[in-house]
Amino acid sequence: MLEGMARGIYRVMREHPHWTPLVAHDSGLAPSGLVLIDELLGLMLTDGFVPEDALRAYGCVMSFALGSVQFERIMTGAGDVAAKRLAFLKELGRTPGPYANVVSVAAKVDRWRWGDVVDLGFESLLTGIEAKYVRPERRLRGRPRAT
Repeated sequence: MLEGMARGIYRVMREHPHWTPLVAHDSGLAPSGLVLIDELLGLMLTDGFVPEDALRAYGCVMSFALGSVQFERIMTGAGDVAAKRLAFLKELGRTPGPYANVVSVAAKVDRWRWGDVVDLGFESLLTGIEAKYVRPERRLRGRPRAT
């Protein structure tokens, strides 16, 4: 449920970039949002989280979702900045220089895939959170996650 909520926020913020200020508005959460958060926290507590850790995990994953949208916007705002930077690094690799590791990695990358970055981030965060806080008998143990 945590992954589904975070991916939903990520998707909505990507599709509706002008909604970002609404997320930070100080009017509080809508009752419909509170219902989902309440249910999520209840599930986390049932899975063995202590209240502080449930809130930390929620904040961590939601921060990643929102931050990923912002980073993607920065990198694609004026055309595809990531593609331009990758091309620059490949060009840099044509002459010997001090950035051998950056150049060697860039030479093997065809293009930057935002979905791959976000998927890795969610998978890493959720795997770490699960390993640290969820009772062993309640872990997903390789079952597929939401996408």
